[in-house]
Amino acid sequence: MKAECTERTSRPIRLGILGLGLIGGSMAKALARFNQSKHETFYEVYGFDPSSDVLSKAKAEGTIREGYILPRIGQTGWEEDLIALKEYLNLDLLVLATPVAFIPDLIKRLSSLTPALLTDVGSIKSGIVHQAQDIRFIGGHPMAGSERAGYSCASASLFENATYAFCEPVTCEADRDLLEDLAMALGARPLWLDSELHDRLVARVSHLPHALASALVNAALGVKEEEEHSLSVLLSAGGFRDITRIASSDSGLWAGISLESGPFLLKAIDALEEEIALFKKALLEKDRTGLEDFFSRARENRALIPTKGVGPLLSDVQILVNIKDEPGVLAHITSLLGKAGINIHNLSIQDARLYEGGQVRIFIASAEEAQSALKILQEAGYDAS
Repeated sequence: MKAECTERTSRPIRLGILGLGLIGGSMAKALARFNQSKHETFYEVYGFDPSSDVLSKAKAEGTIREGYILPRIGQTGWEEDLIALKEYLNLDLLVLATPVAFIPDLIKRLSSLTPALLTDVGSIKSGIVHQAQDIRFIGGHPMAGSERAGYSCASASLFENATYAFCEPVTCEADRDLLEDLAMALGARPLWLDSELHDRLVARVSHLPHALASALVNAALGVKEEEEHSLSVLLSAGGFRDITRIASSDSGLWAGISLESGPFLLKAIDALEEEIALFKKALLEKDRTGLEDFFSRARENRALIPTKGVGPLLSDVQILVNIKDEPGVLAHITSLLGKAGINIHNLSIQDARLYEGGQVRIFIASAEEAQSALKILQEAGYDAS
């Protein structure tokens, strides 16, 4: 059954999220915050997750309207358990926030269970889009995340100023509008592109950096001699820590992503090897001009990356604070956290989408300190999430 594409109505948008992990949970929290801003559009969010504890917590926090136990995909009988959810799938939009490997099977089975437009958040698109050609499905990929995982690490501000990629073709303008509205409600910027182009680009700017960060850690710290290993760790200063931060990501998740991205990732590795070969040749030949060219090209290309917005991964826990345009606000915020002994790793100020004034994005290393900081700011009267 292919669900019909229908024109939008003024009623609340019934949205389901399969998987309330980092991405799905952050989406639910961001939409709960959006609903509080009194826009014409309102999202009724329904959560589906294997963990009853996660569902209970999300409902208690007001991030979902109702929660339903999602069968663990791949286990015996999961298809029948999924069918049993049919009465709860009368939705307008259903987001699949599960590992990439599960998405094709889910699309196939859910297409006969729900009238909803199906979309996903996986970082590989072309294979999924190809398999879903005759289904009302549009591939999606919000370029935001963290090496941390799970609902407990979800944040309402995760998608703020991030790019949210959607894959063409789109046969229905109402579906395009539905997804663009979702991206903007999350605080993201929608971008439409071909699925294979998406996979080629993401392999270069997201998947390859993960592999490279892990290879760098293994090469630098994987020495066998215990004393040399210990000294290498001690000498690992801020630059090494920053460039390898994403090597702390979930190993199972990234093994799966790497396999799915294989053909595109291999081409990205070829491009990397060409650059390393140029660098190695210049070193062997003591070619100072070649080395300067190598670093100069990198500096020029690096300068093209926008200073606003967020990249595919954020390493620290974020807190987003909406502030008024008044003197002393920033000093007050940092003073409150400093008095509590909370270390701010980084801080940025950006224009606000939903509020007058601005938004301060605060980066804090640990989830525990971030929770304490959030409580302190909220008790001081700040609109923080």
